[in-house]
Amino acid sequence: MSNFSIKIWITIWGAILAAVYFAFDHKYGKDKDFEKRNKSKTNIIDRNEVTVIYPYKKQAEEDYKILLTELQMAETLMSMDDEENAVKHFANAIVISSEPLMFVNSLKQTLPLSSFNKLIDVLSETYGNDFRKQCLSST
Repeated sequence: MSNFSIKIWITIWGAILAAVYFAFDHKYGKDKDFEKRNKSKTNIIDRNEVTVIYPYKKQAEEDYKILLTELQMAETLMSMDDEENAVKHFANAIVISSEPLMFVNSLKQTLPLSSFNKLIDVLSETYGNDFRKQCLSST
């Protein structure tokens, strides 16, 4: 292509872009609501009033409260030598936790061996032997 044809193409595309710009400007220039909407968006951004909404934040807080309640109940029952019910509460806490295998690993280090074995039995009854294999292989 020669320089002359390149100049013609640039002129044609420039004219097309200008026509599109003026067409949209003419269309939205008459719309008074468009200016109000546009100004309201810029005002929000200018005042830093944009907030991020976490839809699952409330659910996570509720799960955390339930997790703490289950752990407290399990600890209370362990201190009263009610191992069977304490294991059930530990199992409930594991189900609620976001990282169950890490939680099982930490319980293995803190619980007596007999209680931990009962806990693994309860979890394997509920979730099958695959969970038992995962728990024992991760620890």
